[in-house]
Parts: sequence; structure tokens; C-alpha cells
Amino acid sequence: MLHPDPWWKKRHHKRRLLTAQFVKQLASVVRPGGELLVQTDVKELMDSMQAVLSGAHTAEEAARPSQPWWVSAGATTAGEHCGATSSREAYVRSEGGSVYGELYIRTDAACALDMPRLYCAASHLWLQELPDRDSPGLARVQ
Repeated sequence: MLHPDPWWKKRHHKRRLLTAQFVKQLASVVRPGGELLVQTDVKELMDSMQAVLSGAHTAEEAARPSQPWWVSAGATTAGEHCGATSSREAYVRSEGGSVYGELYIRTDAACALDMPRLYCAASHLWLQELPDRDSPGLARVQ
């Protein structure tokens, strides 16, 4: 997730892409060991994304011990991690700005699938999970 809109005003923070619900949806479809790279040039947004991914986005959940769905694998950027620099990253660096990024790895913590199912437009199927690499078919939901 590279340089999402920061939605500066506090009343607009609910519009940010990386929310607790979105993190849960990602955890339900990304297999353990999968990677998520988050990157921005806004330090406050990076702090917010780190808090959401750590699972400490509410005081209630921060007080309840549980295994997180995502663990940090360290600070990095797209350019450093895979050699593909985004246009925003290149622009910010050319202007002398800082780019903040962090790589997260999906843990094997269970994630309840009590959220909306995914619709695959290419195959016109509702999916509950992504297919196994070894499985030739998709997990169809009736």
C-alpha cells in the first residue's frame, strides 16, 4: 500500500484506507507468510498505520492480549524492498523529503471470516478465501 491519501482532518480519518476492518479483511485472505508493505511520506499517517496494523487501534483491543495478524519485518520502502520505486517516492526524494515505510508479514493467527465475502469479477464468483496454490479450483460460496 504505497502513499494512501492521508485524509488530514480528524473528522475524515474514517475515510483512510488502512482501518481495523480493512486489516481484518486482509488477514482473512492473505496466507501466513504473505507480505504487506505500507509506505507514505507523512510521518503522522505512518504512525497511524503502524498502530492499526499492530492491533492497538482501540484501548479495549490494546488491553486484550492476542496474537496479531501482522508483525513488522522492519522499516523499508518499495525501492529498497523490491527495487521498484513508486513515482511518489521518487518525487518526494527528489524534493529532499523523507519516505517512511514498513514491511509486515502475515502471522498464522486465526482470523474469523465473519466479514463480507469477496466478489471475483473475472470469474463472477463469490469467494470466501483465496484458492490454495496446490488447489486447481476456487473456494465457492453457495
